[in-house]
Amino acid sequence: MCIYLKLLRCLVLAVTLFAVSAPNGRAATDDQRDAPDEGTSTEQLDIKEIMRLTMTKGLCQRVIKKKATKEEQAELVRLFQALAELEPPIGDAENWQEQCDQLVKYSTEISQGKESYKSLKKAANCIQCHRQHRPK
Repeated sequence: MCIYLKLLRCLVLAVTLFAVSAPNGRAATDDQRDAPDEGTSTEQLDIKEIMRLTMTKGLCQRVIKKKATKEEQAELVRLFQALAELEPPIGDAENWQEQCDQLVKYSTEISQGKESYKSLKKAANCIQCHRQHRPK
C-alpha cells in the first residue's frame, strides 16, 4: 500500500509541474520552443541560427514536401532573406549571394503559389554550400 501512495504522489507532482510550466496548461510544441520570438528581427539572427531553423529543424523540407502552412512558407522566405544579407564566413561573396538569391527566389515563388519545389530542393543543397562557405 505504501508504494502505491508514493507513486500517486509522484504522479500528482509531475502533472502539477507540467501544468505550471506549460503556458495556458498546454505543452509547447517543438516548433514553438525552437522558433525565434515574433519580435526577433532578422538582424539578431546569425548563420548558425538560420541554418538551425531552416535546415536542422526541417522547415525547408516541410516546404519542399508541400507540408508547410502559408505562415511557414513566409517564415522560410524571411529567414532566407536574412541569410542573403549576411557575409559568408569563408569563400567567394559573389557565389554566396548567388546561392542565397536562389533560395530566396524559389521559396518566394512557392509562397506565391508557384510549383518551384524541385528548384528549391536543388538550391537547398547543403553540401554544395558547405564546401565553399562553411569554416572547418
